[in-house]
Amino acid sequence: MINNIPEEYQGSAAFQFVISRGWNWKPASFPNIELEECVYCGKGGFGHFYMEIHGPEDGQKSRDGLHMCHRCGKSGGLRSLKEHLGVSIKGVELWSEKKIESLPNIDLCHQALIEDEEAMDYLINGRGFSREIIDKQKIGMVPERYFRECGKVKALVYPYLVNGNCVFVHYRTLPTMPLSSNKVVKAFNSPSGWDPPLYNGEALREGTTEIVFVEGEANCIAAMDKGINNICGVPGANFKKAEWIDTIDKIESLEKIYICYDKDKVGQRAAQALASRIGTERCWKIILPDFTYTDPETGELKTGKDLNEWFVHGGGTAEWFNALKEEAKQFDVDGVSSTEDAIQELYDQIVGKETMGPKYKTPWESLNKLVGFEDGDVIDIVAPEKIGKTTFGMNLLEHMVDIYGEDGIIICLEMTVVRLVRKWIAHVAQIEDNIPNTVEEAKQLRENFIKAISLAKHKASNRAGNLYFCYPKYKTVDDIYNLIRQVIRRYGVKWVMLDNIQRLSDSTLGNKNRTHHLSEISKVLSQIAKDYNIQMVRILQPHRIQEGKMITTDDVDGASQIAKDCDAMITLHRSREGVISAQVFESSGHIESKSSFKSETLISVGLSRYSSGGYTTLDCDGARSTFNERDPVKAAFIKATANKDVGYGAQLQALIGNNIEINP
Repeated sequence: MINNIPEEYQGSAAFQFVISRGWNWKPASFPNIELEECVYCGKGGFGHFYMEIHGPEDGQKSRDGLHMCHRCGKSGGLRSLKEHLGVSIKGVELWSEKKIESLPNIDLCHQALIEDEEAMDYLINGRGFSREIIDKQKIGMVPERYFRECGKVKALVYPYLVNGNCVFVHYRTLPTMPLSSNKVVKAFNSPSGWDPPLYNGEALREGTTEIVFVEGEANCIAAMDKGINNICGVPGANFKKAEWIDTIDKIESLEKIYICYDKDKVGQRAAQALASRIGTERCWKIILPDFTYTDPETGELKTGKDLNEWFVHGGGTAEWFNALKEEAKQFDVDGVSSTEDAIQELYDQIVGKETMGPKYKTPWESLNKLVGFEDGDVIDIVAPEKIGKTTFGMNLLEHMVDIYGEDGIIICLEMTVVRLVRKWIAHVAQIEDNIPNTVEEAKQLRENFIKAISLAKHKASNRAGNLYFCYPKYKTVDDIYNLIRQVIRRYGVKWVMLDNIQRLSDSTLGNKNRTHHLSEISKVLSQIAKDYNIQMVRILQPHRIQEGKMITTDDVDGASQIAKDCDAMITLHRSREGVISAQVFESSGHIESKSSFKSETLISVGLSRYSSGGYTTLDCDGARSTFNERDPVKAAFIKATANKDVGYGAQLQALIGNNIEINP
């Protein structure tokens, strides 16, 4: 069925989900399909569970995924179905619209592979795969596939099978034989719009007592070829989404989880990261024996590192692999290293960089002179109400997602997802989201947002990082802790922004002491950041600031312990504009003003574990939800004006550089 998908189903997110789960289906009266088994009551047989399928160009695309079981009566949409199955986390939304590329006909691809001598030569003699495993796993080939690294070339097709149906494929450039003269760059890609599952994910089911995770398809296939079937391939060391972690949590029979990654430092770091997401207390590390082999084509002596090489060149057998499992040890507590390992890790980091400096920089160059961030950092943002804390934090996360390609989530306890997304769109599309004064302005604002939504979706769909938004429903702080852990483990989120800590404390206080409760929340959030090696941005409220005074890091509301749990604390100050006294109002009788605060914002890095901190000034464009660097000429003019006795013209020229003419 999968190889004869009707044209009208192409691009449907609901149909993609049906395929990705490996469910048996058949067409029904348009636009419905039937599923063989109800996902709610489990009743089998066609004729009772129906789902609407609509492509992206269909005028009824908003109904894509609507479903109902005529036996148990359960119904809903695609989102509620995913939440019921634990695939999506309730309240967490991704604002993008990725184009869904069709999966290839794997039978035709497999036949093309069999007929291509060079491709078969590579798999059998290069990879060491048997003809039986090639046929069983329906490995295929396409004559042409585009790769960013090398353009259009021949490619292998690794199908991911569930119940015999293809639910995903991974393409890999096909090396030219002999391997010693291979001219093709090693590269991978997959159909756009699909989230990669586990390779041989069917092995992960109730009744399984142990499972082995390896990196990629080839290592998994090599083991399956030796009769090792309780094994899954993780799609790349830097995988993000891992919905299968929820499956692991639910399998009661599962006693041991083994991880067998490459022997090199990159592979071992990836193994540690995987164990951290699953839970180090549940994972055992398989270390392959040291082995070398002589390249049959070049005669060069090579050091083996992965499972596929070990089976082909290192004398590996199923019996020996089982013996290695017996010798496996649990992973180290993440973050604990010997002196030698710590020095080596520092050396590797330095060698891997062109220059020394923090791993992450902010979008503001003037602020980058004061602070930078590393993995596991807790970053606090403090300011009085309506100064722009949420906007500043959102700008920071958008930058990290867009520039570094890492996933982030904004968990806001004060604004709905729709309101958050509106701010984000105003930022990325640079729309002035002011209150319109006329009907014409209101219509124009609507048109601007309609265009901007399309632009924003395109941007979100065509970048490596994903930004999620969440307005959570919670009763206790544990609900928030669990939410954060879930998005880290299952979505691979590396940046978490929580807005705000004081609201979380006050809404879950009960009979507890507020100061102690705040301190406990701060410590748990900090510990989550360190345990999972993610960056935590915490929005904090200060206590009431006296009129005329500027906020400092000592002004955090409720708990002095909070400052001890962060790696950097940034405060924001904006002066009020046009403060009106009662006397002035009484004398005038009528006053109108659109601005409460000046745009100039003093940014202070008051606390930083790895720098001395300092001050800089940014401009807050509230209408566009954006903090901008100040215009250098304007900034220089202000500085020069404040120090006229130094020599106005000369000072101004020095501040902004010799390439700009000044006419004071």
